[in-house]
Amino acid sequence: MKLEKLLDELEIPGYALDRDVREAIQEIAKKYSQDAQYLKDTVRGLVDIAINTKDKDAVIESAKTIIKYEGKTAEIIAYGLKDIAENTKDKDAVIESAKTILKYGENNADNIVYGLENIASITKDKNRVIKAARIMSLDEIANSVKNATYVGSLVKIAGYTEDKDAVIESLKMIMRYRGNNADNIAYGLKDIAGNTKDKNRVIKAARIMSLDEIVNYVKNADAYSLVKIAGYTEDKDAVIESAKTIIKYGDAADNIAYGLKDIAENTKDKDAVIESAKTILKYGRNNAENIAYGLKDIAIDTKDKGTLMAACRITNLVGADAFDILDIKDFFAIKNKKLDDLIGSKESFAWVAAYIKSGYELPIPSKDNITNYKNVASEYISKEYSIKNSNLNTNQILMLFSVDKGKRRELADLIDNSNEIALKMYNIATEETKRLEGDDKLPYLALIAVTGSRNKAVDNEAYKRISEIAGEKVIRKARNEFNSHYKNKIKELAEYIKKNEIDKAIDSLKSTKNEAIGDVLRFTDYKDFGFTGGNTILRAVENNNPLDYDNRTQIACVYLPSNYHDGIYNYCKDYYSRDKDKGFVLVKYALGNKSLGSAICYMEDNTFLVDSVEGHRTFRKPQIFKAVYKDLLERAKEKGAKTVIFSENGINETPKKFIEFLGDLGIKKGYVNMKLNTNGYLEAKNGVMGYVINLN
Repeated sequence: MKLEKLLDELEIPGYALDRDVREAIQEIAKKYSQDAQYLKDTVRGLVDIAINTKDKDAVIESAKTIIKYEGKTAEIIAYGLKDIAENTKDKDAVIESAKTILKYGENNADNIVYGLENIASITKDKNRVIKAARIMSLDEIANSVKNATYVGSLVKIAGYTEDKDAVIESLKMIMRYRGNNADNIAYGLKDIAGNTKDKNRVIKAARIMSLDEIVNYVKNADAYSLVKIAGYTEDKDAVIESAKTIIKYGDAADNIAYGLKDIAENTKDKDAVIESAKTILKYGRNNAENIAYGLKDIAIDTKDKGTLMAACRITNLVGADAFDILDIKDFFAIKNKKLDDLIGSKESFAWVAAYIKSGYELPIPSKDNITNYKNVASEYISKEYSIKNSNLNTNQILMLFSVDKGKRRELADLIDNSNEIALKMYNIATEETKRLEGDDKLPYLALIAVTGSRNKAVDNEAYKRISEIAGEKVIRKARNEFNSHYKNKIKELAEYIKKNEIDKAIDSLKSTKNEAIGDVLRFTDYKDFGFTGGNTILRAVENNNPLDYDNRTQIACVYLPSNYHDGIYNYCKDYYSRDKDKGFVLVKYALGNKSLGSAICYMEDNTFLVDSVEGHRTFRKPQIFKAVYKDLLERAKEKGAKTVIFSENGINETPKKFIEFLGDLGIKKGYVNMKLNTNGYLEAKNGVMGYVINLN
């Protein structure tokens, strides 16, 4: 294609170009005459260089470089040099870039131009481009990376630090790694250079990542995140602790690595990263991910090491639940108001959280009132909202203050008229999910399970009953600890038992603060049944207190604080009792002291509708579902129902999984006609489809 014709097609008048420029373009036209599109793209790039630099040498040098490469590579170089010209408007930036590109072969010329083009487009700084080009043209660098895939990252390190030592140290370190790890580390160093423009950070990060102990860790961990942790903390221990944490979590490792990387980037503090890594490491996968996300968000939003360290300390004290209760601004407020100094136990944390979530409406906690804060809060709530129930627990208070102030007064009557009845407990550690019978002997039997008894019948009963709850292994360990270290308490305990002062005997054993003994005795704390049951006992109780239904843990939008369609309000207003022929029945399920799920049911005449079984993902276990199914049938019978129908209309994940579980049991589907004349929100409609059980 003739040059004039080509320039005409590109709408560039020939007179606008210098003779030497035209000759350079002519050479390009000769080489690529067989490929019209490449030719047009390449010539267009050269023309733009001429227009933006107004310098023939820039075009000629660019043409010399472009003509050394074939096809697509030539086009990429032409466009890259054109972008450098457009963003710097400087001939030297283009000339130095062209000369540097020429030192690299087909494999890396495009990566060099990408890197230089990126620096030009982001910084618009000709000097950075020139400096980067000259550094990358040094023989000691060019000869080492001719076939490396991470050259583009080195170019950016050169441009952002303007320091050859930063590039050389980076290169030495990267060459210790292979494949994706090398690319990821180079990419991480490039980001550090781009974000900080600090050559010393890059050099320090490179030297840390060169250490043998770090190289060995990186084989199994996220190299990109670790190099950024090295750069932002400038501390090898922060990298090592992060690596130890990351490699523990398999598929979740990337999320945790990115969390720690973001903490490093936003706090620039080694202690913040180390403490975060150690905190995360204490938890299983799901909780670890949630904690990593929570700590990362605190770091990003506050940039405050103090708030992050306080959050770690609180999490270590109360567990992952801290992030279910508090959000970022709450952690910041706790630190800012110096309330973290008051938090020394789960109970004191709960009261500080209640104060924060009340919008600072409750009296401020202090060293003088924190041990008695329940009474302080209850007195305020009783006076302000006319709630007579003075025994609200911390989570109930949190729920109360999660709703608008006007709604709190509406809750008062519902709370005062609520009750908790028909507690049942199921051992989900057994195949048949055996129901446990409760009686007043259980605290006494727990005591004997630890100490043993000369009365073989009593000893056997205690061992059998408490093993059903705690497990034989727990009982054996507690007995061994007692016999090895606390046998001297036998006379004291015997005196208490003789006087029937079982509570005092249990308190005496608790005073040992022995963990194994405590694992048995902690089951004696539940006020109505004698046992909280740990993680093997599912507690089920009918409860119409709206404050006990928490959307955060039971995952139902009809519960507080969401209260979709005034759900929980209307359930409690239209609650079933023996003197009514219809109404709602709410059953709350808990493992240990943690509420995990619930069943929303509706009794109408002789039909018991299970509208949905809601709950946290940890509630979706076959053994738990088996106990829930057994429990709901038993409650329906107790209320005189002849038919039970499990609605198939649940829309959340847990009700869907429960319906699947029922299907696997082989229960037949059917239709039941119900009026459902209530203001309470139900997924089921008048004609209820689902799994039907005829209790007759």
